[in-house]
Amino acid sequence: MLEAKGVAFKVLDQAGMDTSSATGKLLFNILGSIAEFERDLINARTAEGRQAAKAKGVKFGRKEKLSAEQIESLKADFEAGVLSKEAIANKYGIARNSVYRLAGEVRT
Repeated sequence: MLEAKGVAFKVLDQAGMDTSSATGKLLFNILGSIAEFERDLINARTAEGRQAAKAKGVKFGRKEKLSAEQIESLKADFEAGVLSKEAIANKYGIARNSVYRLAGEVRT
């Protein structure tokens, strides 16, 4: 990619790191391959750890802000139509769009 743009990469305090020479290109490509290999190893270990955690029942992501009972109460408030959507949001400490999402109604 650098070569296509007519650019050479040279590290001033490291001998051999000069992509304008054949040795420098080789070293640059080897280091790039090692970095890619290391990244793949990290991704594999992370995936294994995630699978092991899921097998142990670990939950990922944010904790739910409202309990199941609160969500049912929110749905009842929503369907009753007595409170405004903003008042419901304030009552439960959530955003107004979350009221619509939790109540199961899609706004258009």
